[in-house]
Amino acid sequence: MDQEKDSKRNVFYMSYGERMIFIVCLVITCIIVVLGSGYTVIRSMGKTSLKKHADNVVQQIEEVESEKNLQTEEPEAALELQEGQVLHKGKIYEYNPDVMALLCMGVDASKGITDSKRPGMAGQADTLMLVILDPHKKDIQILALNRDTMAQIELYDTEGNYNSLDWAQITLQYAYGDGREQSCERMEQAVSRFLYDVPIHGYITLDMKAIPVINDLVGGVEVTMPEDLTKSHKEWKKGYTTLLEGDEALDFVRYRDTSWEVTGSNLNRISRQKQFLTGFLDKLKEHTKENIRFPLMAYSQVKPHTITSLSLREITYLASIGLEYNFSAEDIITIPGEYKMGEEFEEFYPDEEVLRDTVIDLFYEEVPQK
Repeated sequence: MDQEKDSKRNVFYMSYGERMIFIVCLVITCIIVVLGSGYTVIRSMGKTSLKKHADNVVQQIEEVESEKNLQTEEPEAALELQEGQVLHKGKIYEYNPDVMALLCMGVDASKGITDSKRPGMAGQADTLMLVILDPHKKDIQILALNRDTMAQIELYDTEGNYNSLDWAQITLQYAYGDGREQSCERMEQAVSRFLYDVPIHGYITLDMKAIPVINDLVGGVEVTMPEDLTKSHKEWKKGYTTLLEGDEALDFVRYRDTSWEVTGSNLNRISRQKQFLTGFLDKLKEHTKENIRFPLMAYSQVKPHTITSLSLREITYLASIGLEYNFSAEDIITIPGEYKMGEEFEEFYPDEEVLRDTVIDLFYEEVPQK
């Protein structure tokens, strides 16, 4: 692929692991910092601050579900719902306002996270994960979104003026910003819009340079090749097991076969990133048990490669609840769908029914019937 196309759609891809290391390291670091006087006050303020992000009522999925139900044999059922409720597959649900959602992004900009003066040239958010904390279920789930997902994104002209809302790969939304906070905020809005306007409480963004650093901090992550990756490393045949070191971690999570005869290669990459994340978190826990100060060192190393909207008090609150929650490899969720070839690049169309099921499961709770 030539340089012009590569600038529009970079093949580099950030792993889920680096975002999770940042979240966990940041969380534990803040616990260390705020232990002692003031902790309870800061925690309370953090919860209040995060809740302000969720003031808007979720409406889009209510409209979609109402339209569906009006086409069924029982149209009157949709009319009996209370405000904020939806009828989904014969059951009534309402939005769970206690759920916290954090958008974690991996930016493919080879020079790192830098200011961009030209809309459309700020890099792409090649990795998109929504980390969801549910205090009712006491668990953490991660919704991994395909970077090629077709969604409505905001387009801007070369002067930065708003142009239109149009359909494109969701990864491109990041490019239509300043490469920093503005790009992150626009990505947050695009992901929320795609997920029927569910509130997102904050974002965390890392660049690709963080992966080797993070991997080596935990002594490397052991992985088994789920496919033939000899184009990246000659010894990386399917089934080959190795301990990733340095740039090998970056190669493992970002490699993608972009040849025209290969379709949907991003799905294989997502599978590898899931494996890396699971292995990484296991080693992170081991190091933290041995040395409580380990996350502090990790955070200091990764901080230059990050942008986040989370304040200290917000992180403190998330720390106080997140470390007690359950998480496993099965809690990493993807939305199935179909790949189609667009005019130039692949386009991923998610299964809309599964998407609605997933949003209901993650953000809504069933209303008990009398």
